[in-house]
Amino acid sequence: MIEVDLHVHTCYSDGKLTPQEIIIKANSVGIKYLSITDHDTTEAISDAIKFAKTIPEINIIPGIELSTEFENSELHILG
Repeated sequence: MIEVDLHVHTCYSDGKLTPQEIIIKANSVGIKYLSITDHDTTEAISDAIKFAKTIPEINIIPGIELSTEFENSELHILG
């Protein structure tokens, strides 16, 4: 069973689900540590942390996926 997912996008960037929907789904498959890492925004993190308080099995790890370019190539840096 996977207990960690450190690279999740919400509807705040290119994902389809809200932070709440992601947390419910993650909990249903046994994930204990979940990092919200939307592209170039941290907007979903406060919603995720607030909602995760209702599901004590889930621990939110704030993150971000930064977009940049290097030598004409797009790079995504997970932080």
